[in-house]
Amino acid sequence: MVVWAATVSGTYGWGPAAHRLVNGSAIQCLPPEIRGFFEANRQYLVEHANDPDGWMKKDRYERMRHYIYLDKYGYFPYLNLPHSYKAATARYGKGRIGRDGNLPWQIGEYSLKLTNGLKSQKWDDVREDAAALAHYVADAHDPLNTTQNYNGQLTRQAGLAERFGIHLIDRYSNFFITRGSIAFCSPISPRSKASTGIRKNTSTAFTRTLAPLLCRRSMLPRTTPGLTGIRRG
Repeated sequence: MVVWAATVSGTYGWGPAAHRLVNGSAIQCLPPEIRGFFEANRQYLVEHANDPDGWMKKDRYERMRHYIYLDKYGYFPYLNLPHSYKAATARYGKGRIGRDGNLPWQIGEYSLKLTNGLKSQKWDDVREDAAALAHYVADAHDPLNTTQNYNGQLTRQAGLAERFGIHLIDRYSNFFITRGSIAFCSPISPRSKASTGIRKNTSTAFTRTLAPLLCRRSMLPRTTPGLTGIRRG
């Protein structure tokens, strides 16, 4: 998700170090009931934190799963964009939804895959899906992944994504203090089925994933000092 070059090139968002940091730190936020498994697989989760970025080399559709251009749907709180994938594609068409980004719905898909893996006790799948899910969730919490001006290229600040998502993290990550709160582990409904859940239930994932990010964006001034080019709405 990070733009590696000064102009539009290939990937967007946080750099490798940021994703490894997020995957490692997220484990301490898990409920005690499931934390042991992820602690035992900490090294795997950290080492595979950037796998989805690598998938872009083989899958031309992967890139669109790492961002969403919210500013193409009006202004905060983006009421014109349905949270349901089915409703969104019905209103705008799959072509536009694909071009403008599928990130929230990708999180919904991997949330369901992880849930089903845990239910069926397919532990290799669980750790693979968990590493990927953490990557997409981290992508959703980079404000540059929600705007067309993700790299500052529209405001003559090409390279903004690399400075923010890579250099900033590489320089100051040793000074970060992460104190995550324990995540809530809700019971799985017996009605939940893989065949119906992916597109049907992603509206919930959409809301839960982007709500904190949207709240932060709504409080940003039109131009944020130090990150000129990030515009609200």
